[in-house]
Amino acid sequence: MSHDEHIHPIGAHIQRQHHELQRLVRGIGHFFMHPPVDASLDDRSTQVCEMLAQLRHNLADHFSQEDDCGFMEEAVARLPRLGSCVLMLEKQHPEFLSELDHLILSVKAEQMTAEAWGRRADEFARFAQALFEHEDIENQILQEGFNDDLGLECDKPLTKDET
Repeated sequence: MSHDEHIHPIGAHIQRQHHELQRLVRGIGHFFMHPPVDASLDDRSTQVCEMLAQLRHNLADHFSQEDDCGFMEEAVARLPRLGSCVLMLEKQHPEFLSELDHLILSVKAEQMTAEAWGRRADEFARFAQALFEHEDIENQILQEGFNDDLGLECDKPLTKDET
């Protein structure tokens, strides 16, 4: 039996989405840090905007599925103390999308110099860190709410003090 066969269906679905989001985020981060040397700054800007737009699309779809499928609500129904954490996460969804919109517009509008590229790379790094923290908390909520190891990766379980 493979590792995936031991994962709860909800966990497997979310794990696939999170892995895809992580792949996109890491790819963009790598592109910012190691852009193609043979590409002009304008070409780099175009490429990174396309990558950011793909990430935004996938992230919006992920958030929409979370809202529509009721995974979080089911976790809260099983363990009500998780409700405040879920509300906090849900409030962050439009903020993340807005940050990506701002970053895309900034890259498109700004005369891209090496300094401007560095600022956008730093902005994206902060965004990526916040998104990874968000997804980690989401994984913790689902695992605790379903009282099961869903096969989701997280640093530590939530404690009552954190909810």
